[in-house]
Amino acid sequence: MAITYRSQDKYAFLFTGPTAVGRFIKDLEDVFQVLTEYYNYPAGNIHVVLGSASATPSVPGATVINISDAGELRVALESFAGMASGPAIGPDLPPGTWETTALLYFTGGGISEASGSKLVIDGGSGTTNVDPAWLTTRLNTFSACHVNMVMQQSFSGGFLSALTGSTLLQWSFSHACSDSQDSYGNNTLGSFFTHGWFRGLKLETLPAGTPDAGKYADELGVAGEASNRLVALGEATDFGKQVHDAMGFGPLSTPAYNEFGGSQYPGLPEFLIRDSAPPNWWESPDIYLTHPNHGYLPPGDLYIPDLVGATPPYNNTINVDVRNVGTHPVRAYSLGIELFKSGVGVVNEQHTACDRIPAATILLPVDVTDIGTPDDKKDTYGWNTPFTVGTTHECVKAEAKLLCGDVDFAWSIIANNFEGQRNTDEMSIVPPPPSSLPFPNIQGFKEHLYGIQNRFDVPRRFILVFPESYQKYKDAIELNWFEMLAGPQSERIPLHVVDVPVLHIPFTLKAGEKKDILLHAEIKTGFDVEEGITLPFEILVQGEWPDEARAATHATNLPSYAAIAGFTVTIRKGGSTLKGTVLDREGKPVAGANIFIRTVNDLQGAVIATDKKGLYALQDINPDVYFMHAETEKRHSREEMVVLQSGKEEELKLHLTEEVPVEGKPVKVILDKIRIMNDHDPCIKGKGELTFTSVVVPDNDDSEKQVTRLPGKGVYHVSDKPGENEIRLEVTLFDGIVKNRSLSMSISGKEIDFLDPDDELNRYRRVFSGDPDTWYGQYYPSDEYLDREDVGDWALWYRIIRD
Repeated sequence: MAITYRSQDKYAFLFTGPTAVGRFIKDLEDVFQVLTEYYNYPAGNIHVVLGSASATPSVPGATVINISDAGELRVALESFAGMASGPAIGPDLPPGTWETTALLYFTGGGISEASGSKLVIDGGSGTTNVDPAWLTTRLNTFSACHVNMVMQQSFSGGFLSALTGSTLLQWSFSHACSDSQDSYGNNTLGSFFTHGWFRGLKLETLPAGTPDAGKYADELGVAGEASNRLVALGEATDFGKQVHDAMGFGPLSTPAYNEFGGSQYPGLPEFLIRDSAPPNWWESPDIYLTHPNHGYLPPGDLYIPDLVGATPPYNNTINVDVRNVGTHPVRAYSLGIELFKSGVGVVNEQHTACDRIPAATILLPVDVTDIGTPDDKKDTYGWNTPFTVGTTHECVKAEAKLLCGDVDFAWSIIANNFEGQRNTDEMSIVPPPPSSLPFPNIQGFKEHLYGIQNRFDVPRRFILVFPESYQKYKDAIELNWFEMLAGPQSERIPLHVVDVPVLHIPFTLKAGEKKDILLHAEIKTGFDVEEGITLPFEILVQGEWPDEARAATHATNLPSYAAIAGFTVTIRKGGSTLKGTVLDREGKPVAGANIFIRTVNDLQGAVIATDKKGLYALQDINPDVYFMHAETEKRHSREEMVVLQSGKEEELKLHLTEEVPVEGKPVKVILDKIRIMNDHDPCIKGKGELTFTSVVVPDNDDSEKQVTRLPGKGVYHVSDKPGENEIRLEVTLFDGIVKNRSLSMSISGKEIDFLDPDDELNRYRRVFSGDPDTWYGQYYPSDEYLDREDVGDWALWYRIIRD
């Protein structure tokens, strides 16, 4: 059996007798405060019973009852017991038996029965006037409930037999006096024992002059109790006794403690790092990024990668808001944070923050209804850590535990309150105009990579589920999905989208296997959704899961799947402008310098040249995080990172301070085949006569360009009919050394007409920049969208290798 962490399962009965002096009223107010503010007892679950109407404590929200005799006290206790008796029930409780908790607190004088016996005596001869049987009868009505009794009254030890004679399965008894002591000890801070007892519950430290000075109450118990960071009621009594003795009240009274059924606690903490509500449950509002090196950027999900060798402060600080929604204050907790590629991708780094002391010293419980209001209570932990170069999207998961040894990075299929994840993605894209885009590789579309890894020890089937709203926006956007075999320039394998029983992409992964999935998102001409289009994608895993773990939104169609992760893509219209000047070592403008710009994931980029004044301008390009540098034949600038926000203009000067190394890297371009989709020939002829011309220029140096005519002589006779429309070549278009990290390709084609003017085919252009190691791979069109290798009336397959 265990007590629950839920506030609705906590009850308290606070009593003072007819001796309504100021310190007893303060006792009630102090106990009420510590229960409601530190242990999250609902004020509506607290009954305050007064044996005198001469003074009323400040206990807002509690039920206040005035009585005059023990008969009325009996009725009040039995009514309270009927409300507090357990067990606790509810769908949010883990499996097991959870009990309600009732705290019974007595201070001040007693109440007489008509027969002359009293519940508790102010003075007199002691146990002869104490009636344990009266109290035992009352206690038995609490049924399945943990009863914790605290008596700040003379001769209170005489009631120990009332508890030992009861049928309660778990109870504790903190009493200020033995069965023969009758000291109340005057104390303006409250009664002599209560004052110290509630200070222990408030997680204060013992004052100087006490045997355990400097310790918290939770450090005073026996092995196990003293290390679990929970205040057991026995520890609170020990704390109160040490304060009591240091204030000079002993040996007039000797506080003592008894218990039955094991250690008794007034509550349990429960941490909360929120997930959002379905269907976007992974979008934790409590995990977000700030950017120490880019203070103009708002908090959110923009991941700015760090260069290899970067030193703190790094570009991103992961902030995690932690709340305590349980029924026990926390003076320290531990946090585990893990950084992934996307929802369940390969691990980048795990971070453990042990014994974190909250900024407010104590993390008090907060009711979930108060989150986001002025009564909210949270602690924010920040982890400044480098993010991977080349990744535009990463996922953060976090868990909070009371003890460091409990942080295990074992992310549950069943959502737990102490863990959450942040996994969103914004893609602002320049929409295509009626005419062609000037920078087609950084306008009109965006590409992001997502890594999915099977972290189970057996093969698992996963599915990426599309939102129902996806079909609604098919006329405004186009999404295409690919598997990336190795690196951003490697072969792309189109992924098949299945529409039964829901729209999804299925894939099976071996234990530990990882799959990189690329999303190619295009905005179509005429896109007019001003607020953007938000699409939540869920990642489900197949298995034998309990009902509470199954994907709630797909329980009928996909009963054997559980939601393990997800990410949200928000596609909106946006554009940015980047301009600047290229300067030499003397600070003079450089005309004709090449500007290389690429997205941080190396999937998109462009090359432009400065004008006669050394100026460059990239107008209306996709908002993104870019790397860029400038080069001439002999010098280049350092690579700079720039963050472009939608609707904003940035200016960046590039200084040619570095010498270009003479050595280069070998590059060979081999054209494997061409496929004709339109031979521009009248259907009566059947086949067209086609020629192609390839021009490949390394390092923007026309003197090193290599021109290839295809075929070397004559023409290709080929039709556009499937099965008759491919030209297999395996012809080398370029074989040489690239020194300055640039390679441009242009292939033109024409259909020869002997009687009419020749028909020009669409021209293929592509510029590669950066490290040639990232170019090596295969390039070919997809059959699902028009990409760079699908020129419209023809398409090409080629590869770049290191020769």
